[in-house]
Amino acid sequence: MSQHYFDTESNRYKSFELPGAKPHYNPDKPGQVEHIFLDLNLDIPNKSYYGTCIINLTPIRNGLESLVLDAVNLNIESVQVDGNPQQFEYDGKQLWIYLNLLTEINKQIAIAIAYSAEKPQRGLYFIEADKYYPNKPTQVWTQGEDEDSRFWFPCFDYPGQLSTSEIRLRVPKPLIAISNGELIATDEDGDYKIYHWLQKQVHPTYLMTLAVGDFAEIRDEWNGIPVTYYVEKGREEDAKRSMGKTPQMIEFLSEKYGYPYPFPKYAQVCVDDFIFGGMENTSTTLLTDRCLLDARAALDNRNTESLVVHELAHQWFGDLVVIKHWSHAWIKEGMASYSEVMWTEREYGAEEAAYYRLLEARSYLAEDSGRYRRPMVTHVYREAIELYDRHIYEKGSCVYHMMRAELGEELFWKAIQTFVRDNAHNTVETVDLLRAIEKATGRNLLFLFDQYVYRGGHPDFKVVYSWDGDSKLVKVTVTQTQAVSGNNGSSNSLFDLKIPIGFGYVKGEDKGDKVESSTLSSPSPLSTLSPQFEPGAILQRVLEEHYQTADSVEIPTEILVQYDLPDSEILADVLTQRKGRKVSILTPQRQVKAELIEMVERNAQYELQRMQKLSDRNNEAMQDLATILDLPDLPHRIEGYDISHIQGSNAVASQVVFIDGLPAKQHYRHYKIKNPTVTVGHSDDFASLAEVIQRRFRKYGEDPQLPREGNPDWPDLIMIDGGKGQLSSVVAVLQEMNLLEDLRVVSLAKRREEIFLPGESQPLKTDPEQSGVQLLRRLRDEAHRFAVSFHRQQRSDKLKRSRLDEIPGLGHHRQKQLLGHFRSVDYIRQATPAQIAEVPGIGSRLAQEIYDYFHP
Repeated sequence: MSQHYFDTESNRYKSFELPGAKPHYNPDKPGQVEHIFLDLNLDIPNKSYYGTCIINLTPIRNGLESLVLDAVNLNIESVQVDGNPQQFEYDGKQLWIYLNLLTEINKQIAIAIAYSAEKPQRGLYFIEADKYYPNKPTQVWTQGEDEDSRFWFPCFDYPGQLSTSEIRLRVPKPLIAISNGELIATDEDGDYKIYHWLQKQVHPTYLMTLAVGDFAEIRDEWNGIPVTYYVEKGREEDAKRSMGKTPQMIEFLSEKYGYPYPFPKYAQVCVDDFIFGGMENTSTTLLTDRCLLDARAALDNRNTESLVVHELAHQWFGDLVVIKHWSHAWIKEGMASYSEVMWTEREYGAEEAAYYRLLEARSYLAEDSGRYRRPMVTHVYREAIELYDRHIYEKGSCVYHMMRAELGEELFWKAIQTFVRDNAHNTVETVDLLRAIEKATGRNLLFLFDQYVYRGGHPDFKVVYSWDGDSKLVKVTVTQTQAVSGNNGSSNSLFDLKIPIGFGYVKGEDKGDKVESSTLSSPSPLSTLSPQFEPGAILQRVLEEHYQTADSVEIPTEILVQYDLPDSEILADVLTQRKGRKVSILTPQRQVKAELIEMVERNAQYELQRMQKLSDRNNEAMQDLATILDLPDLPHRIEGYDISHIQGSNAVASQVVFIDGLPAKQHYRHYKIKNPTVTVGHSDDFASLAEVIQRRFRKYGEDPQLPREGNPDWPDLIMIDGGKGQLSSVVAVLQEMNLLEDLRVVSLAKRREEIFLPGESQPLKTDPEQSGVQLLRRLRDEAHRFAVSFHRQQRSDKLKRSRLDEIPGLGHHRQKQLLGHFRSVDYIRQATPAQIAEVPGIGSRLAQEIYDYFHP
C-alpha cells in the first residue's frame, strides 16, 4: 500500500516533507544476487584498503546490455564478467557496466570488480589514537544502514535484494577480524593474519559487516550455538555484566517468536566511537563501548539491557525477516522496541513494563507535538535515515501493543509466529503482516493499520463525567479534541475506536460519585516532621497547590486524607464552587477507605526511604570527591563539558550540571562550535573546549565585580572530559580571563578514570570504584550523552536541509519552484543564469545569485 495522509492542513504540525523530498521506490531488479564475496586488504595507518568484490548474479531478463551498481567515492580499477574485461563508466556515485554479452534468463554471471578506497567518507570507519586521544584503540568497523554499504564496496544497495555473503580480510597482527556467519578459515601471512567468514543465509547488503580490533573474546553459548562478546582488553568483567543475559534473551525471544535463533552464532562487538547505540548486522551486532557497565553502574542502569535485547530482536525482525523497502522499517524497529517492553515484563514485572510502555508513548507524543506528524509508512522523504525517528520506534512499539490488546494474548503471539515462519529469509511489506494476522486469527486489522500505520496522528481525548442522583444515571462524554470543528470527521480527523469505560463504587455505600483515594498523603511519618509543621497543614498546602490549576473535571467529589486539615471545610467549599457540585474531604478511620490511606502511607514511606538512600549516596560521593580534590566545602554545583563531532563535522559541545550530586537538566546547555579552524576533516577538541569555556564565563571575565560566592550560577567544580591536553587548553583560557584562581577545574580521562589537576603531569592516585570518582564518571557520561545526542540532531538536521537553504532570498516556495522545474539540485547547478531566470518567481538578479552560489 502506498497511501499516506499528513495531518498538517490545520497548520498545527510541521511538515515531515522537507524541500527536496520525493517518492522513493526500489530500483528495477536486473536479476537475483546470489552471493557477494569481498576479498580485502587493510592499510590501517593510511586509512585505506584495496581488494575485489565478486557478485554472482542470476539475470531474470534476456538482453540486458548494462548493469548499474551503487558505489560512492571508490577507486574502480577494473571490471570483469566471467573472467572477461568489460567497459565501464563511473561518476563517483554509480558504476555502469557495459556487458560484452547480453544476459540470458537464469544463466548466472560473476561480476568481479577490483577497487580501492582512501579515508572513506561513510560506511567503513578507521579508529586510531592521535595527539588528542593518545589512548584510543586501533579499530576498523562498518555501519551500513541505511544506504552506506555503497561507501565501502560496490553493490545493489537496497534492502529488497538478498544474498549470501563472504568476507576474506587481511589484517595486521595482533588484531582480529569478526564478520557475519561462520569463521571458515584463518591463514598466517607474516605479520598479518587472514580471516575468512561465510554467511550461508541470505541477507541484504546493509547488514554485511566487519569489525577489526585487538579484542578480548568472552565465550558463552545457547543450545550449542556460540554466543560471543568482543570488548577491549581489560573490560572482560564489564562485558559479562553488560551482556551476560544474552543466552536467556535468545531463549525468551525464540519462544515468543516461535522460531529458534536462526544463525550459526551470535556475536556482540563493542567498538569505540560507534555512531549509534547498536547495529543488528546479521549474526554480528556492533555496539557502542559506552554500553559497558562497571559494577556500580550496573546497580541501577538498565539501558544496556534494553539495548542488548533490542538489537537481538532484530536477528528475527530485520535479519531473518527483512523489510523490502525502508518505508516499512516500522515492522522491525517497532517490534525491537516492543521486545524491550516484553523483556522488562519478564525480568521486572508487569508494572515496570507498563511504565516502560508509558515512556515510549510519551517519547512519540513529544515528537508528534514538537517536531512533525507523519504516517509510519511513507515513501516520501529526502534520505531514508529521516524515517528512523520516534514514529517507527516508539509509536511502532505502541501499535504492536494495540494489536496485542485487540487480538488477545494467545492470538497475538500466534499471528507473530505465523508472520515469522511464513516470511523467514524473505522480504516483507506491511501488508504481509496484515496477511499473517488474518491467516493465523481470521481477524482483519486493516481498520487499525489504516488509522495508526498508514495515517499520521492519534486521538486526543477529553472526558467529561456527570451523575444525576435523582434518576441515578451517569453521563460520560468522550470528545476527540484533535478533530477539526465542524467537519464531522469528513477530513479523516476522527478515529473509529471502541473505548472501554469502567465504573467503581465503594462497598457498603450507595454512592455513584467517583472516589480519589490514593494520590495524596503526607510525604513522611509524623515522627520525622519538625514541631512547627503540623502534618494536616502540610497536607492542606499540598491539596491547595495540586488543585490550584485543575479543571473542574479533574476535581473528585471525595478526597481521602491521612490527617485532619486545619481548614478542611473552607477548602471543600472552594473546590465545590469550582467543580459545580459538592466535594467532601474525609479522614477515614476504618474499613476500606482506611485501608486505602494505609496503602498510600506505605507508598510514601517507601518513596521517602528511596530518596533518603539516594541522598545519602550522593552525600557520600560528594564528601569523597571533596577529599580527593582537597575542596574546602562539598561541591554543590558541578559542571561537566564534552565535545562531539565526526572528523570535525558538526562540532558541538555540551554543558551538564549536577546539583548536590544529581542531574539538574534545567541548567544544561548546548554549544555549536564556531571556531573556523574546526572543519570537516580537521577536529580540534582543545580549541573547541577553550571556546566553550570562554563563552560560558565571558561575563565574569569582563566584569570582575559579579558575585561568585553564593551565586547559583557559579560552579564549585568544573569537570572536563579528557586528559592533560584538554585540561591544559581550558586552564589557558581561564588564565587569560583571570578566573583560574576562582574556579576549580579537573579532567577525567577515559579508560582508567584518571583525574588530572592543573599543572600536574601525573593523575591523582585514586580507585576507579571510589564513590567520588564514580560521581565524576556519571557527570562525564552524562556530558557525553548530551553532546552526542545534540551532535546527532545537528547531523540529522543537516541531512534534512537542502543546499538551496544556504542561498539568501530563496525561500521554501521558490525552492519548490526551482526543484519542480529542474527536478534536482544537480540540474540547477548545470543551468545558466538565463535558464534559471525562466522559472516563475525567479528574476534575473536572483538567478545570477543562484548561479554564483554554485560557481564561486
